[in-house]
Amino acid sequence: MDSRNNKNRINIFLSIISFLLFTNFSICQNNFEEAVEIPTKAIVSYIAGIQSENIGLKKSSIYFAGKYLLQDASPCLIEEFKKADDESIAVIIVWSLYRIGDQEYLENLNNIVLNHRSDFLKNFCKSLNNLRSYEQELFFDY
Repeated sequence: MDSRNNKNRINIFLSIISFLLFTNFSICQNNFEEAVEIPTKAIVSYIAGIQSENIGLKKSSIYFAGKYLLQDASPCLIEEFKKADDESIAVIIVWSLYRIGDQEYLENLNNIVLNHRSDFLKNFCKSLNNLRSYEQELFFDY
């Protein structure tokens, strides 16, 4: 009986510590996400990189368009998604568009993905949609 109480206490203690660490880290992460002003020349370069035939440059440019929330890149990302034969590029494009968060392009993307041949991409978009809904519930309902 005593060992059972100790196990319960340990489990409660570990749960509390995990919760505190999780909330502390998530608060720290949110504080570092500040808007960065990107020069127009850099935006033009990222868009050129997205349209490049060089796969490495293309993937990097797509990733950074999402990381820096470059809304100007959204039309280009949709066009590249329509042409993408490589699923790894399509996944990065989807992630970037969701990160940018422009509702018009997200709806366009969701309509395109519904008819896509890849079940993985369909499930990936569905997961990102669910995550976006969950985030909005958490942060906007309070």
